[in-house]
Amino acid sequence: MPTRTVSTFNGITQAAGQANSLIVATGNQQVKIFNIEGFISSGTANAVYFLQLFAQATVPAAASVPLRSLQVLNLDGFTFAYQPEGLNMMSMGVASSTGLNQGNLVIVLSTTEYTYTAPTDGAVFDLSVDVEEYELQQANVNSNGTLTGAAVQNLTVWVDNASGAKYRLLKIAGTNSSGGTVYLMLFAAPTPATGAAPIQQWALTNGSSLPPLVFGDGEPVMSQDISGTIHQGCYLYVSSTAQTYTAAAGTPMTLLAFFI
Repeated sequence: MPTRTVSTFNGITQAAGQANSLIVATGNQQVKIFNIEGFISSGTANAVYFLQLFAQATVPAAASVPLRSLQVLNLDGFTFAYQPEGLNMMSMGVASSTGLNQGNLVIVLSTTEYTYTAPTDGAVFDLSVDVEEYELQQANVNSNGTLTGAAVQNLTVWVDNASGAKYRLLKIAGTNSSGGTVYLMLFAAPTPATGAAPIQQWALTNGSSLPPLVFGDGEPVMSQDISGTIHQGCYLYVSSTAQTYTAAAGTPMTLLAFFI
């Protein structure tokens, strides 16, 4: 697959092009990072900064939460290697109410680790990023649910149909508005009985959102019941108990899932 280097260095003018942000990719492409290297110049002597990765095509707003935050030091070089597999940025795509942000990546320099704060002391980087990229077949990406509409008790991502297409789960997003702690559970068959054990579960306190639940290039969902029947649907249910399913009261969560 084709590879290329994205850099603050301008190969035409031979200018170093120091900056505190670098747009690595935009649009309909999948990006896999193999290497990030550079040098922090200017800024405060001996200060600690953070390279932050965002799955978007523009510099983020202040206080935005990055996908990754990498510590670097002023007046020092750095290298972050992700070989041989590479760091697949599709697996870190951000879910929104309108879609899965799969092909965008910007790297910025921040003075804080967990949220973005642009340097005010003149700190800049010389940055070079080695990426492999190829066209992403967006037409095959599907979604069910919403983050802006009504809350639900469960969500059918795709149905369990032995004769139908087999899908892979890309990402789950959601927010708990139940008033208490709930457990989002993943099943391969619909209508789980009380006490059924899920394939996976995630705990959410009231008002909290799921952490970035991403599944690489897509995760098949499968289980086998006591009669030996294989189920390959994808169903999300909200439980009031951990480890085994007890239907949570009311409509406790907004849910959005992407699959391919």
